[in-house]
Amino acid sequence: MPHGAAGIQDKLIMARFERDSWGISASGTLRLFGTAVGKIGITICYDSEFPLLARALVEAGMELLPVPSCTEKPRGYYCVKIGAQARALEGQCYAVHSPTVGKAPWSPSVGINHGTAAIFSPPDSSFPDDGIVSIGAINEEQWVYAEIE
Repeated sequence: MPHGAAGIQDKLIMARFERDSWGISASGTLRLFGTAVGKIGITICYDSEFPLLARALVEAGMELLPVPSCTEKPRGYYCVKIGAQARALEGQCYAVHSPTVGKAPWSPSVGINHGTAAIFSPPDSSFPDDGIVSIGAINEEQWVYAEIE
């Protein structure tokens, strides 16, 4: 946020294991953050699989959608990746998928994380044909970056 301010976006939709096994419930509201690079909304992991969350952010003026995630199995990573790509397509915006990758000794539930970071756009004119602006190598700890407008 401008001037070094910080904001918080809580996860809004819990996966079944988070609800049933861990007893975690959703809290907070959907937020839009005004930053020096534009308006940013965030959908956390499983939230990215629900189009109406991102749609509400787009209608409020969102330009960039970060999608952080933490997934133990490849299928979890691909669910969030596909969700992030779909949100970029539907919202005509950039989505930045940033999963944790590799060993996670700090996590009591997910010891090893799978995935790769990526930046997605709609596969539209002036954007890449496949909607992938930048993507890393699977399961390698690395930075992924691109210049976007």
